[in-house]
Order: sequence, then C-alpha cells, then structure tokens
Amino acid sequence: MLSVTPTPPQRGMTLIELMVAMVLGLVTTLIVAQVMINADSQNRTTTSGSDAQINGATALYMLSQTIQSAGYGLIGHSGDRGCPINWPGAPNAAVNGVLRLLPVEIITPAAEAGKAVGERNIIIRTFSSGAGGYSAPRGLNAITTNASNGFVVGSTLGLAANTVMMAARRDWSGNAAWCLAFTAGTLNEADRKITPSVESLGEDTDAATPPGGFSDDVTSLVNLGDWPDLREYRLDPTTNVLQMRRFDRATLNWVTEEVARGIVRMVAYYGIDDNSDGAVDRYTPTAPNDGAAGWGRVINLRLAIVARSDRVERPENIDGQVRYATSTPLQWIVGTAGTIVGAASCTETEDEDGTVVGSVQQCLSISLGADQANNGVLAADPDDWRNYRYKLFDTVIPLRNQVWSPA
Repeated sequence: MLSVTPTPPQRGMTLIELMVAMVLGLVTTLIVAQVMINADSQNRTTTSGSDAQINGATALYMLSQTIQSAGYGLIGHSGDRGCPINWPGAPNAAVNGVLRLLPVEIITPAAEAGKAVGERNIIIRTFSSGAGGYSAPRGLNAITTNASNGFVVGSTLGLAANTVMMAARRDWSGNAAWCLAFTAGTLNEADRKITPSVESLGEDTDAATPPGGFSDDVTSLVNLGDWPDLREYRLDPTTNVLQMRRFDRATLNWVTEEVARGIVRMVAYYGIDDNSDGAVDRYTPTAPNDGAAGWGRVINLRLAIVARSDRVERPENIDGQVRYATSTPLQWIVGTAGTIVGAASCTETEDEDGTVVGSVQQCLSISLGADQANNGVLAADPDDWRNYRYKLFDTVIPLRNQVWSPA
C-alpha cells in the first residue's frame, strides 16, 4: 500500500514581522537620505565657494593687468601729471568727475564720500595711449594763442593726421582744464604744423584754449594714437557684477562689459612715497591735492576684491545659538608699515593655542551688507549678507608707467 507523507502547513509572515521589516526599511531609507542630503549640501557649499574663488581671482587679475599697464605713452613731462583735460570732441568722457592726465585714478562719487572706506562703491579709472608704437612728446616752437590755429612743433616725427593728440601744459594749477585733447585734422610737414579738426574743438574754439594759450616753453604735444584707452571699473550693487566701461570712438559714449559676477566690494588705496626713497609711506583713498608733485609721489595702488558665493545658507540653531555662514564683517589685514587711512589696530594670534600676542597689525573693516550696523541681528530679508560665504583677494599693483615717466 502506498503511504503519503503529509505536507507541513505553509505559513507567511506575520503582521508583526511585516511591521518590523517596514520600520527597519524606513529607518534605513531615512539614514541614507540624510547622508545624501548632507553630502549634497556640502558639495553645493564647496562648489559655491569655488565659484567665489574663480570670480574673485578673475576680477583681481583683470584689474591688475589693466592698472599695471595704465599710463603707457600718456605723459610727456612729470609736470603734466594730474592736469585736468578739456576734450571738446568727447564731452561724455568726463561724466564721473574731472578727466585728468593720469594712469589711474580712484573716484569716490559724492554719494559715497561720507561712508567709511570699506563701505564705499568706488570707481577706478585707467587711461593709456592707444598708439601702436611709442611716440616721444614734442615741444612747441611758438605760442599757440588759439588751438584752432594749430600747433607748430620742432619735429613731426611720430605725429600723424587723424590721430588723437594731447597738448599738455605742465604749469597747470587747480581744476581748470589746461590740457587739451583733440583730433589732428591736418599735418603740414613743411611748416611742421598740426591743426586740430573743427569737430574735435567743439563750437566754442576759444574755450578750447587756456588763458595765455599754449606757451612754447611749458607745453608738450603727445600722440595718443587712433583713440586713447579710457576705462572705468565699477560694481553694480543690484546685481553684484564688476563692470568695465570703455569709452568708444564710434559712439563717443561709454560701452559697458561684464568682467566678473558675485563681486560685492572693491576697495582701493593710493600708495604714496612722501620722502622719495622708493618705498610707500602711507596708503590713502584720497587723491593728492598739491598738483603734479603730489601725483608724482603715487607709486602703486593697493586693491582688495571681495567675492560672494551664490548659494544661500540658512542659519542653524545649535544648542540654542544661531550660527550663520558669515557672522561678522570681513577684516582686511593691511599690514604694519606706514599709515593706512580708515584702518585700526587689530590683534594677531601667533601661538598654537591661539594666545593673543598683541595689536601688531592694522585691519580695515569691509562692509558686506546694508544691515551691518544692525548689532548682529539677522535682518528680515532671508537673503541677508550673513547667509553667504565670502573670499577676499588683495594685491599691491606697481604703476610702472608712472614710475618710468619722463622727468
């Protein structure tokens, strides 16, 4: 007889086992998700910091290159430095204050003048010759009582028609425009005479000539090429974009280009050598007020650029304390030597345990947002400056063409 072994009864998972498995799965999923969120947050913070690094380095490089080469072929005599320029053919060239015969100038708009140095939105203007080859300055052989009559020179070598020229009086004083920029209409080789084009002198030709005319013993004539290189750098505070404006020959107006994004502050100082020993004695954002001699003591420019990350990092509440990505304004350590306007003594830590050594450095506080004076309280705006990360870049730029300019 055939025997049949009974099959044991099959049973599935109990409800309790199923619930335990689901709980374990959910906990595992939660842990994995949290790890991924933290990793993604860290990755975005790192990427955002890298963007600030790239933007700041790009802005500093572009400005440094332009400022370092500024002044090429511009100044014919040391007494020309700082001379206010009258450029009738390009009236919009001086929309941001008096246009001066200088390699570089720090312009503080009137609305910014009352602010601290680290809070101002300044303009940096650079000026250079557009000549392809260096043109030596030419002295006049006769007094020019009216620019429309032309300029007689000892030699026309390096001068040409249809180029922009500068008649610079080195005995200038004050803010009167005693230097004249004009376009050469004709060049008479036989008479060694340069005559400005009518358009470049404007309607009032008498106004193009300073009192007493252009004397032959104090006037230099310099060829600036087809068109001089005139630029201005400024931050757009609404977009945090560093802009470069170039004065355009075709439109006789400014053409704006974007240099770098995420730039929130630009601070600049003149480096002044007061005792002519080749070393800077003081740094100041204020232009010299003693004529060509004062401008001749400017030997470098000190520049700081502050770049901001793109990512908003919300404040965290840790053990009852609110922590921000950035809690205090930036401190730019500007060194120990010389006088630096706007800077104050700050402590420097040298020991490994962080022991304060003493107030041996000078620091400048740089504003990062409009609510900085709010006593550390987070503003109502969620995009407050404390919710970003910042990187500060600084450099000292020698003004080569200023130092090498003829005496």
